[in-house]
Amino acid sequence: IERLEEKEMVQYYRDPKKESDLASLKSQIETEYRQRDATQSEIDVVNKRIIQLESQKKTVKPQLLTKEVTQIERDPNLDSQVTSLSKEIKQLKEDNSSLSTDLERLKRELIILEQKQ
Repeated sequence: IERLEEKEMVQYYRDPKKESDLASLKSQIETEYRQRDATQSEIDVVNKRIIQLESQKKTVKPQLLTKEVTQIERDPNLDSQVTSLSKEIKQLKEDNSSLSTDLERLKRELIILEQKQ
């Protein structure tokens, strides 16, 4: 009687791509845990500060607040002066324009007269 033995061999091998992905994910998880711990620490500090401020709020005595109101009224005399000065400025601008035009005309006439001589 012959005896045959059949053995099944399973070989495992590690995929380098999957190994690097796994290492990357582990690293990312560790980073996230550290960030979570840091955030939790910040939350704890802020909560302590809130509790401290709330206890201070209870012990602070109310204080009287004063509000100063300043009213500004228009002065009719100043308004009339502004109107008057605006009219005067407008008139002076018009006079200036007119005089500039006359000056240019006179300069041209002078040049013509000088050329005739």
